[in-house]
Amino acid sequence: QAKVFPVYEVENGKYTIDIYPERQVSVKEYLKTQGRFRQMTEEMITAAQKRVDQKWEDLLRMSGEA
Repeated sequence: QAKVFPVYEVENGKYTIDIYPERQVSVKEYLKTQGRFRQMTEEMITAAQKRVDQKWEDLLRMSGEA
């Protein structure tokens, strides 16, 4: 899992992460398996990776796990 689509719940304002990836997969590796993204440049993939990493850090912080 590339942390692209995190699975979490919010109940009464409390964030709980339901599924943690067993193995970290880069966004690049994740996109490589899906032909519809083949037109993405390295710069676009790098930007996507940065967004995914930041969103995951935000989620960890909101859940109290960071």
